[in-house]
Amino acid sequence: MRLAPLEPNGAKMTQVLGKTAAVFVLVSTIAAAEMPATDAKLVPNAGFEQGDQSPEHWQLNGNGRWVDQKWLEVTGNGKDSSYWRCDDFSFQPGRLYLFRTRARRAGGSGTAITGPTFANRDQGKLTRNWQWLSHVFRSPDYIDGSFLRLGQWHATGAVQFDSVEITPVLPVHRQIGRLTLGEGESIHDGEYMFAGTFRHRGSNHHRTLDSATAAFNSDRWVFDTDSHVTYRFALPGYKFQAGSLKVNVSYHVRGACLVEASRDGQTWQRLSLQEGVGTAVAELPGELLPAAELLVRLRPSDDKGYFQVNGIDLRARLSGSSPDAVGETLYAEIEDSSDKVSFESITVQQDSDTGNDVLRLRTKNCVPQTQQLTLHFPKRIRHGGGGPFSTSTSNAKRVAPPCSMCVPGDQEPGM
Repeated sequence: MRLAPLEPNGAKMTQVLGKTAAVFVLVSTIAAAEMPATDAKLVPNAGFEQGDQSPEHWQLNGNGRWVDQKWLEVTGNGKDSSYWRCDDFSFQPGRLYLFRTRARRAGGSGTAITGPTFANRDQGKLTRNWQWLSHVFRSPDYIDGSFLRLGQWHATGAVQFDSVEITPVLPVHRQIGRLTLGEGESIHDGEYMFAGTFRHRGSNHHRTLDSATAAFNSDRWVFDTDSHVTYRFALPGYKFQAGSLKVNVSYHVRGACLVEASRDGQTWQRLSLQEGVGTAVAELPGELLPAAELLVRLRPSDDKGYFQVNGIDLRARLSGSSPDAVGETLYAEIEDSSDKVSFESITVQQDSDTGNDVLRLRTKNCVPQTQQLTLHFPKRIRHGGGGPFSTSTSNAKRVAPPCSMCVPGDQEPGM
């Protein structure tokens, strides 16, 4: 689903709701307030066609070439690594981004490396045909010395890249009643479960992720010196009771993985210490329970640690009566920024009467003047209202123009 701009200074978002047969769009607006501007911008020389002797803004490390002044190519012997790097694109700390690149294998076999250095995604299924590769990631809270990278790791032959894109995104979590659950979260028979793995589209991002300074590689957190990752678990209206936590260290060089828990983020209690490859298992301490909010932090036990974590599993009984539910996280692209109206949050929820999914957009008026929002629907979305729908953003309100998808897949309503 794509929300496209009506004017050059509008805001555009993309949301894939491929499993949704019908959608209702509810727009909720709130009064003007401080809000960081969207940082949508182009990667310099994203098509690799600018330059004379070499592509502007891109530098080659290792073996490769600039092919016909339009493709970046890297070559390997099966034991080395080479890549093109771009240092002229900056990320905002703690933000979500969608990375895309168009690539193909020109010969040989092996792995392509793609994305920023702090959130690499290995790609091992390239073919001779051009294909788009993509992943979503969260940037660390502190960014220093990072750059974009397109290359190969222990590959033979050649890998070629045709273009690259980076777009800010917003998470779209599944809402069940008053509960919001994301990727990896579920509730069954009164037990909350978080299965934190990282091969999904959002990579290192989960709804429960609170802060992170550790780097990320493909399907695992990479911890070094003073890096950390903190998760915040909270479900409004419920408290966590007895439970357990598992953390899996998949690679280890030195030091130990310290797992801690807290109710307030100030006083931390040690849960476990994993000193090598393996799974640390701990019961949630009784002195922290019951808890309306629970924080879990992973970090090296000293400044010499280096290891990787590829799994986090939390299970806890919930107070009261809770519905069975399975979370989900999709992502909406923010392709164009606006200094007048911004998107604050998006959720998807199943309508209890129709069974259709409801997409709720919460927007913010960033200026004192009244703004007008208009939803436009393409032919592939059947809109019951018969035309554009408008609502003022001067006061908080919700609107529900009904619309149903005629075909599954990406759709492009405009706002």
